[in-house]
Amino acid sequence: ELGESSSSEESSSEESRSKAQPTIYDDPPDSVVKSRTLNWIKKVVVGLNLCPFAASPLSSNKLSVEIVRGRDAESIAAAVLLELILRTDEPGTTVVVAPECHPDDFGTYLEIVGFIEDALMVEHELHGRVQLA
Repeated sequence: ELGESSSSEESSSEESRSKAQPTIYDDPPDSVVKSRTLNWIKKVVVGLNLCPFAASPLSSNKLSVEIVRGRDAESIAAAVLLELILRTDEPGTTVVVAPECHPDDFGTYLEIVGFIEDALMVEHELHGRVQLA
């Protein structure tokens, strides 16, 4: 029956699956995501002067890039909240990148940002102390 197998069959099956197919969280690795993000910030955000405040933290090595894996909006919102709280104690700029979180759905991205701004930042009294952009 489906779902009934011995534990040795399950572990063997899991091992062969993990060797044959990387999970979506393995490709590309965090180091590549971080490098691509920094290059994009340099070329597009700073290069096209889209954000006049981006050049300073980038050139002074005070720009942090944090990678959050998965598609779960609550986990991603929690990671962003943590970075916002950390910025209240240690000023700086953090870019949180969630490469698997609906990369082709800008509406969902805006919903997550709205939830962070309207619920989490209010609940933790962060408005006026940090900025979400």
